Amino acid sequence: MSTLKPFYIKSLEHLREELGLIDKSSVTYNGLEQLLPKYRDGLVGSGAYNDLSRLLSANQYVTDLDQLEALRVEMIGKVNAAIASMQDQHRNAETIADMPIPQKAEPLRWRPASLPSGTGNFLHRMLDAFRAKDALSQAGIIVTVIATVGGGAITAARTYESWLVPALQYIHLLDRPVAAEKKALTSIFLECNLGSVPRVFPPSGRLYITNILPSLIDEKVSLSLGYRFGSPGATSLPENVVEWAYECKVTNYGNSPVFNVVVPIQVIFREAHRPTNQPDAWQSGAIKAVKETSIAIAKIDTGKDNPFVFYLSSQSPDFIELKFLETVKLQEGTDEDTKPGRLIFAANSRVQFSPNEAFQIKTPIHPSPAPQPSPH
Repeated sequence: MSTLKPFYIKSLEHLREELGLIDKSSVTYNGLEQLLPKYRDGLVGSGAYNDLSRLLSANQYVTDLDQLEALRVEMIGKVNAAIASMQDQHRNAETIADMPIPQKAEPLRWRPASLPSGTGNFLHRMLDAFRAKDALSQAGIIVTVIATVGGGAITAARTYESWLVPALQYIHLLDRPVAAEKKALTSIFLECNLGSVPRVFPPSGRLYITNILPSLIDEKVSLSLGYRFGSPGATSLPENVVEWAYECKVTNYGNSPVFNVVVPIQVIFREAHRPTNQPDAWQSGAIKAVKETSIAIAKIDTGKDNPFVFYLSSQSPDFIELKFLETVKLQEGTDEDTKPGRLIFAANSRVQFSPNEAFQIKTPIHPSPAPQPSPH
């Protein structure tokens, strides 16, 4: 067992105690969130960090005290489960440590007496007779043994189909397909950060963009990558327009380019409400829909300097959360069909949209006032 586990358990116990001391009337989302870095050692060591992080992430817009209290109780339950799991591992490790160390077994040695009784007696008789005879008799015994063994070998060879083939089939050495060499899955890395669509076209002359539209609640979600094109360095947006979006970079760390990459995504729609007496604020509500979709990328070159970049925005009136699934489909240059690949999503990335997050924000430009005639 790791010598750090007792300290992890102690850290989790302190976290549980601090969660228990929070009064319902004073519980806040920020207060709960700040406990994660404070007790990060115990949470990471027990594997509970990601569970609590996802739980808090799903409720980050909650302001209702009853729901925040339920969130606190849920966190205590997950901490208790982590403590119990670590304690069980500790007890199991102690039990294993108390087991006696097995001693090295004495190697087996061949002895004539260990042979079947008939064969052993025959060999003993032949050896005794061989010692008692003169040279000529000994030569005759040797010829007899060779002839006996050779005749048995010839008989076995002639009848091999009756005993060798069934034996090999039994141990699966015949008609067994050659096992394909297990090949590691090709890995691609995805990182998304909130920003805005660039105002100028990149060297490729294309900006790849996809949107989550309001109508997608009632139909299949389609995140087809469209693109805008123009001359490299040319303006892609008017000066008075800001288009908020997540910039997502997909990097291929394999040894060759990959083609027809399909990245599966889960899209979660949550209700959006205006809190009482807060007309400019939003509060998330119940889940309205969970949709499965994907993004298809035609080609990703290899290497950290050749990422495929696309921009993801939302025009939905709901809160939106995207979860990128781990297994993708792709093709390499020698593949006739698609095969599984592995998607690594950056741990510090999170794709979430507030209502109408991606609507274009237009700042009106005030024209200069017309010159006034000078008084005479």
